[in-house]
Amino acid sequence: MRVLFVQFEPDDGPGRLGDGLTALGVAVQSARMDRGEALPSLDRYQGLIVMGGTMNALDDDHFPFLPLVVQIMRQAFQRGLPTLGVCLGGQLLARTLGARVYRKETPEVGYYPVALTEAGQADPLFQNLPSRPITFQWHEDAFELPAGATLLADSPRDSLQAFRMGASVGLQFHPEVSLETLAIWAKSVAYGMAESVDQVTPESLLARGHAVDEQFAAQTTQICRNFHAMMRQEAIVRS
Repeated sequence: MRVLFVQFEPDDGPGRLGDGLTALGVAVQSARMDRGEALPSLDRYQGLIVMGGTMNALDDDHFPFLPLVVQIMRQAFQRGLPTLGVCLGGQLLARTLGARVYRKETPEVGYYPVALTEAGQADPLFQNLPSRPITFQWHEDAFELPAGATLLADSPRDSLQAFRMGASVGLQFHPEVSLETLAIWAKSVAYGMAESVDQVTPESLLARGHAVDEQFAAQTTQICRNFHAMMRQEAIVRS
């Protein structure tokens, strides 16, 4: 089986999601929007994962590839292809499905638990995860729930966290982040940290990451298993 990752930034690639799926025997391919690469046809893939990025999901004028990503996400949704949108990818999925994407008053940066709804606890993507998984947040934009979608995870301190519509799931958080990626982001990405709710510093962010990484990594591994099962089920249906 093959999965297509859509990548917007050099330092936000497939990460642990790619590693976990590769370990399960899935062939991982990335389309690099930051390098001007074209999006391939979905015909050869059993899954689509759209990653995060620092750009706004509505900024087509500065990032003309965004409508192309919306188009391929719409195609995946219409086909029932298992799709995962991560942070910016989740916001683009919300846009694809007609929901509002908006700028938050205060950025959210750090490791925080979210609450799976009853539907979220029963959802195939979150099977065998705790009801309050730890998540990594780094965003200043958020999405509203698309009409007809199911809310899977929420946060009393932040915006909506996950939704499903058909075979497509949008996440506000970053399950792909490793400690290596965290160190790069904490050093080189300035936006949002000092202005965040808890006024995060690089030092506090890295310390928190090391403290929770074992649990965090195990959760991402389980998400990979669950997404792999979704891909396998869809492939059986299509055959």
